[in-house]
Amino acid sequence: MTPKDAQELVLSGNDPSALSLYGMREGSEKELRDKGMGIVANVNTGHFFTVRRENGKWTSYDSYNHSAPKRYNSFHDLRNAEIGNSPLYVM
Repeated sequence: MTPKDAQELVLSGNDPSALSLYGMREGSEKELRDKGMGIVANVNTGHFFTVRRENGKWTSYDSYNHSAPKRYNSFHDLRNAEIGNSPLYVM
């Protein structure tokens, strides 16, 4: 990421450090699975979205890429489809 892109993220409010204002911190995949809810921070695009486990299935609340919440049968499916190597934030 270039310094200019990083500055634009900060100015637009898409800086992951802003999540600490809400008591969130970068966590592991295991913590996210255990807690059942967190935020995916794709720092390459400056796009954040919430994921959570509901009734045994994982749901992505990525309104930028989906017109409605998108459900996945497993965390593995969610990770492969939407998370990749993006940092994960948990409370």
